[in-house]
Formats: sequence, C-alpha cells, structure tokens
Amino acid sequence: KGEWQYAIMPNPQGWSLSSADSSKYPLPTEDELYQAGFLPTFVHTGRFIAVFSSLDEAVDVAEKLLF
Repeated sequence: KGEWQYAIMPNPQGWSLSSADSSKYPLPTEDELYQAGFLPTFVHTGRFIAVFSSLDEAVDVAEKLLF
C-alpha cells in the first residue's frame, strides 16, 4: 500500500512535478527553488505543481524533497 507523494509527467513546456497533496507535501516556492539553483519555468503559488524545462531538473527536485 504505497502512497505517492510526487509525480513527474510530460508537460507542453517541459516536465511537471506535481504534489499528491500540497498541504501534506508542498513543493518549494519559486524563490526557494531559485535559491537552491533550480530554474523552473512555472511554479503555482498553491505549491502543487512546478514545471521544469528538463526531466533531470524535475527529478533532482523530487529527490531532494524525498530524501
């Protein structure tokens, strides 16, 4: 019975990183991502989706959130 926390999916602008529940698993804010060296193309203020130009960057952010 595994509960997913984040999903990475293709997006017209690149790759989207989505949270299963932004109240339990919020994504970083746009400022937090920039400070960590990531360059998202979009970050929703509700912290449930962020879009990155590359799959590698989306995976890197997800890994940092999980570990």
